Order: sequence, then structure tokens, then C-alpha cells
Amino acid sequence: MSMKSICILGLFAALVAGCSTGTQQKKTDKCAAASFDSIEIAPTSGMIKVSHTVRWMVYKNHRVVKEEVYFPLKDNDDDSVVQVPVSGVKAWKIDGLVRDIYVNHTSRDIDSLVSDDYCYDLGGLEVAVYYPGKVVRYEYDHGYAGARYSAAFNKLLELTGLEWRLPQ
Repeated sequence: MSMKSICILGLFAALVAGCSTGTQQKKTDKCAAASFDSIEIAPTSGMIKVSHTVRWMVYKNHRVVKEEVYFPLKDNDDDSVVQVPVSGVKAWKIDGLVRDIYVNHTSRDIDSLVSDDYCYDLGGLEVAVYYPGKVVRYEYDHGYAGARYSAAFNKLLELTGLEWRLPQ
């Protein structure tokens, strides 16, 4: 065999190996996306102690639940949680946006960072994706004034009532 033939065969083998690795990665990503159990979207209060908050749960079976959480006034009491199932177009939109951003990764959450300007601890938002045996967390801090969020992320916040409200 000539040197040219060996180079062409080597290039072909590298190409086939690269393509098969990419195919396996896509298969793994789809399996991971299909295996999530639930997703929790909850505000964080920062330095302020709150007595009531609202968090959202999106489940694998496309069920969406709004949970109103009442925190106890005393340390030895338990939290009180009131679950309100959400249905219809609103639930369908929330489920779709959450899956696009956090499971399938077909939409972005942050478009760009314009500056590093930061305020004090103003609280924020935490998204937890629960998989069997692990949790993937996304944390957003209200204090970063230079972050530009995507239209999909802003729509999700609007639908859940968790819009960013920075103090003036």
C-alpha cells in the first residue's frame, strides 16, 4: 500500500470513530432527558426572612403543580404546603418551557452578560432537576444587574409569577 492510501484509510477511520462517538453521546443525552423525575422552581429570599413563598413542580408525566409554602413562626414547627394543580394552556406552556430550557437544552436561559455589576444579597431563583440518584441545580441571583435573560426564560418567569423585581 502506498503512503497516500494509508493516510486516506486513517482519515476515514478517524471520521467513523468520531461519528459513532457523537451518535452515542446523542443517545446518552436523550436517555438522560427521558429519565428525569421532576423539576422544582423556587425563589430564594436572600437576607430577608419570609413567611410565605410559592414554588412550582413539573413532573415527568407533564403534571404541573403550584405549591404555596408557609414557613413556621417558631423553629420547632413544620412547614405547611398547599398544593394547587395547574391545568390547561398555562400548564402546557410551563411544562414546555421548563423541558426546553432544563431538560432538552433547546432554549437558553441567559442570552448574555453585559457587566459584572452586583448588588447585595437580594435573593433569586433556584431550579432543581431531579434525576434518579442525582440533582442538577441552576441558581440565578437577583443581584446581577448585567445579565440579559432569554425570551423563553422571561416567559417562564411571567407564567409562574416569579418575575424579577429589582429594587429601584
